[in-house]
Amino acid sequence: STGRRASSWEPLDLSAHLDGSHVAEVPALLARSDGQCLLYPGRVHSLHGESESGKSWVALAAAAAQLDAGEGVLMLDFESDAATVVGRLLRLGVDPTAIRDRFDYRRPESDPRSLAGDRDVWAGLLARPYALAVLDGVTEALSIYGVTSKDNDEVTGWIRSTPRALAAA
Repeated sequence: STGRRASSWEPLDLSAHLDGSHVAEVPALLARSDGQCLLYPGRVHSLHGESESGKSWVALAAAAAQLDAGEGVLMLDFESDAATVVGRLLRLGVDPTAIRDRFDYRRPESDPRSLAGDRDVWAGLLARPYALAVLDGVTEALSIYGVTSKDNDEVTGWIRSTPRALAAA
């Protein structure tokens, strides 16, 4: 079975969960000093905290680990700039060649669904495999997408259209 259903409203086969053959996902990204990882590949994670509390640094530490492991990383940066981000990766010890070859840095200024050229670039991003995708500056991203941050329905729609789409890809 491919796991695909004709409709997401069809019942799920729970046999593997009941017979013990289901293998639980294991986090594999952002390793702690004891080797335990905190993030799951292909999932959406959020870092919450006050402004300037280190959220971007944590995300860049995860990116640095993936770059050091030879993996590709995408960063959609809605609030900072290339000089700051690259400077931080270098301070985290990432080889400049790894940044040049495997770090896909973007500074979007529009909703990728709004213009034909942006839609094509967005489709290209979704077609490329990345070990990690970082979206930094979510409040600014919501503004670019025309989403009211206090409207749960709008924010949920954005999560489905952007972070979840990247995670699924």
